[in-house]
Amino acid sequence: MAWKGGMLFAVPPHYTSQECPECHHVAADNRQTQARFVCVQCHYENHADHVGAINIKERGYRLLACGDAALSRSVKQEPTEVSQLSSGMQ
Repeated sequence: MAWKGGMLFAVPPHYTSQECPECHHVAADNRQTQARFVCVQCHYENHADHVGAINIKERGYRLLACGDAALSRSVKQEPTEVSQLSSGMQ
């Protein structure tokens, strides 16, 4: 692959066939059968394998652009207070 200029990224496959590529809602009910995907939230429809491939590709793009942190779910956190000494103000 390196000779051809390609890159290989290992992305976590968790829930790729249950996550909607449109609204990102994850539910086991989205995968109605082995082949049928219908999002219970936004009603997006596609073949389940195609949905999994879309999500894996998107995760690969995020990994390429932002590194490992892009694959973890965001955690909302309150801003920390910056002390006057650490910001250079006295």
